[in-house]
Amino acid sequence: MGLEWMGNYRDVVEAMIRMCNTYYGVYKAEFLPEIHLSPAQLQVLEYILENESRNDNMSAIARRLSIPQSSFSKIANELVRLNFLDKYHLANNGKDVIIKVSDYGKKCYAEYSSGRHTDVWRRIFKRLDGLDTASVQVFVACLNEFTDQMLTTRPARETEPERGPQLVRMK
Repeated sequence: MGLEWMGNYRDVVEAMIRMCNTYYGVYKAEFLPEIHLSPAQLQVLEYILENESRNDNMSAIARRLSIPQSSFSKIANELVRLNFLDKYHLANNGKDVIIKVSDYGKKCYAEYSSGRHTDVWRRIFKRLDGLDTASVQVFVACLNEFTDQMLTTRPARETEPERGPQLVRMK
């Protein structure tokens, strides 16, 4: 009833939903107890490390990662508190905050990336090695299209005014 639009791809939809729901459940949980990082913090650390030469300000990084600005600020400030990141200003612009991975953060990330936590990525990459470049690009495009759709349909939580309790009719 109404599910025929998925055709032969129900397993793809199910896998993507399962991944999103699982990630939502662990996003803020401490993921790497030995270095006290959550998946969200690790994601930010990796992005900054990979794009260090860009000197993006915090707002630009939050946009590129699709993390609300207030959430990103909390993550970044906690990473600064834990000595994983350092804050800077451009010499000609004292307003924009530029964050860089500290030497300690680089050391911890090197330990993480050479350990068991990245084994799943190695297995995924090995599977992707069996595909041609065009097929990998199609897969990436599908993921990005799904993400873009979620971004256009999610409520703007940070800008909506408080409305009081919402009532849901019980059956």
